[in-house]
Amino acid sequence: MYEISITLGEPIEDKLTLQQGDSPLLELTALDYDGTALDTGYTGTFYIGRSGSDPDEWVLTEITGVSPVDNVFYFQLEEITYTRGNYQGYLFVSNSTETTPVGDAVSYSYKPVKIEVK
Repeated sequence: MYEISITLGEPIEDKLTLQQGDSPLLELTALDYDGTALDTGYTGTFYIGRSGSDPDEWVLTEITGVSPVDNVFYFQLEEITYTRGNYQGYLFVSNSTETTPVGDAVSYSYKPVKIEVK
């Protein structure tokens, strides 16, 4: 299992190095701007792509996380270990129980995580 803790708005220095053919599990702890846990009710999706500049340019997969605790998400990364190369992934969290002034669900995207499959 791989473990990373990320804070909203902060760059992520950690780089995941995965082995081709493995079935890795990622434990991602997501923190708010001030380093505290997220409020209850957030769901997480981890988007993985190969673009070097913008992960939205070429999204290969999206993985919905399992969250036993409100700010901890588990993602199975097996799908990207079929092909060697450099990837990046970012966490998108959304809370449909909280809303913005215009009525939309509250959601945030975290900075990208670098991933290498060897």
